[in-house]
Amino acid sequence: MMRTGKKSSKVASLLFCCTVALLLFMAVLGLSKEAAASGGIDLPQTGQTTCYRGVSPWDAISCAGTGQDGDLQAGVPWPEPRFVSGTGTEAECIIDNLTGLMWPKNGNLAGGTKTWQQALSYSNGLNLCGHKDWRLPNIVELRSLVNAGEPNNANWWVNTEGFNNVQSEGGYWSSSTSADSTDYAWYLNMMGNGSVESGDKSVSNYVWPVRGGQSGSLGTSTVDLPRTGQTACYNTDGNVIACAGTGQDGDLRMGAAWPGPRFSVSGDCVTDNLTGLIWTKDANRFGAQTWQSALNSANGLSLCGVTDWRLPNVNELRSVVDYSNYGPALPDSQPFINVQSGNYWSSSSSAGSPDGASYLDMSTGHMFAYFKESSLYVWPVRGGYVNYKPTIVSLTPSSATSEVGQGKSFTAIYRDVDGYADFKDFGIDFLVSTTGTGVNAIWVKYDPATNKLALYNNSGTALLVGRCRPGSAGTLQNSQGTINCGLSDLTRTATDYKVKLRITPKAAFTDPSAAKKIKLRAIDKSGATSGWKVKGSWMINP
Repeated sequence: MMRTGKKSSKVASLLFCCTVALLLFMAVLGLSKEAAASGGIDLPQTGQTTCYRGVSPWDAISCAGTGQDGDLQAGVPWPEPRFVSGTGTEAECIIDNLTGLMWPKNGNLAGGTKTWQQALSYSNGLNLCGHKDWRLPNIVELRSLVNAGEPNNANWWVNTEGFNNVQSEGGYWSSSTSADSTDYAWYLNMMGNGSVESGDKSVSNYVWPVRGGQSGSLGTSTVDLPRTGQTACYNTDGNVIACAGTGQDGDLRMGAAWPGPRFSVSGDCVTDNLTGLIWTKDANRFGAQTWQSALNSANGLSLCGVTDWRLPNVNELRSVVDYSNYGPALPDSQPFINVQSGNYWSSSSSAGSPDGASYLDMSTGHMFAYFKESSLYVWPVRGGYVNYKPTIVSLTPSSATSEVGQGKSFTAIYRDVDGYADFKDFGIDFLVSTTGTGVNAIWVKYDPATNKLALYNNSGTALLVGRCRPGSAGTLQNSQGTINCGLSDLTRTATDYKVKLRITPKAAFTDPSAAKKIKLRAIDKSGATSGWKVKGSWMINP
């Protein structure tokens, strides 16, 4: 029997306070509760920030509300700078601050291609930048270099990140053997979207050795890459051999260890305790669909009491793969149903050919890009590390006409699905302007931290000294107009701020030739913003 008393109460209070403190800290960072609760790792962003049409023509479009990778940008943001050149004895090497891995600057240090075994031997024997612990990277480490926002990753590395001689034609070997054909090994194709393919170990590919990083702890890296799942080693013919000293993936097993159990089931949903991601238990709820239909199905899903489902980006989709398995390429302990030995869509477009999007072959673990109008399977996800950008829900009325001295009430709704506490101090903007700028405008800011309104000066360069609470006596004014605080109002829900402003225009603010634009913006504590959105117009007559 558990005793209760003052000591138990103090312990409970302490635990409660710590939990609240942790959740508040997570809210500031934009972390999801699922990721923190898992005790696992957070996946990095893919690098994609642009969104594209799901049907022809395949133009770039506004991301807001699409659920695409470029819209949500799920994952840990990349550090700035991402890559740093070494100094002194390490001058010929580059450190990736995202993963903690060190790479040679020269992407073709070996001076040509090698077979898989030659690539292993070359990497294991390399002495460079004062280090001798080089190895051939496993497939997760190698793919961590890919920027899904770049049409040609080889050019990106060479032109902007300090590397040289990176080969865009052909692939780079990893130390990971292909489970479905053990005489094959995984390699990364540098051209285009960075596809993950397998090839005969006897053929030749390029070699890019690596060292450092982390193994089970964050170390100096921003993220902790997971292990691949591979524990066995194979020779060129595909036969099992002793791992010791081979430098193969199954020998070194670099990366964060998988938790046990890897998955936890709750009704129709399954949490991956490694990444904090929550997947639908049924891996084929919607059948095969085009890419746009897949986005729509995932965005519109309501399951397990939540509605924030999405199509996984390419990093999230890859994270479920166990590179020691095939048919499907999932861990043996996986509890999912209806997993298809076929191709699954990601939300990541192919930046070089936006008529395609990245997908995962669930049977083997191959990753390619496919034409968006093809029909592939859909596996929604939620949770993990997601900092949802604030959004502007509505403005009421969206169109109005008034005369000088006549007050008008407008109600704007601002939303942050990470919770109302995620809004930045003075992170809610309401702007009425002819030019769309803060000059000679009525520019109001609301501060959630103090529950006060503030007004910019006539030049839009600084907030005036006065503040007032919505619903309290008082006014705010510049030469363009007056905010009646007593007739303004503020209500709040779990995710929304509903701000009602009573605004009276002055004579200087009249312009019978054109309506004023009403623009709204919201910013969260991480700096993510909705951007300025024109949500209405206001004609002000003399």
